Amino acid sequence: MNKTLLRWIKRYGPPEIFGIIGVYVGYFLTEQFSHITWIDAYGAAFGENVGFYGVILFQRLRAKEKLWHVLAEFGPAEFLDSLILRPATLFAGVGFFGPILGLFIGKIAGDIVFYVPVILTHEFLKKHTKKTVINK
Repeated sequence: MNKTLLRWIKRYGPPEIFGIIGVYVGYFLTEQFSHITWIDAYGAAFGENVGFYGVILFQRLRAKEKLWHVLAEFGPAEFLDSLILRPATLFAGVGFFGPILGLFIGKIAGDIVFYVPVILTHEFLKKHTKKTVINK
């Protein structure tokens, strides 16, 4: 397997596992109170952010990586992702496939768009910053 792909899996895989859990917890918890699918989709997106960024921050703090790297790596993509893209893909997924399969499909669809700027930013930082933890 490609070295770069393995590095990305190591870097983003564990946060994604907790992100998937967060999608389901956020959706079904919100659904208990709202029963409005688009609101539940925002609950799922919020749950994913809690799971994903909880692990990201833990990893980065443990590795003594500067927190501005996290903001630089994810900030540009996250703004539109959390407010528009992620809730929309989750909403559409649930609408087409129901909550169990639809949340997973919606999450994957959102991830495809999300990771393009994230990986480009990560690779830029890796190339243009001093040898730090971000280069791993």
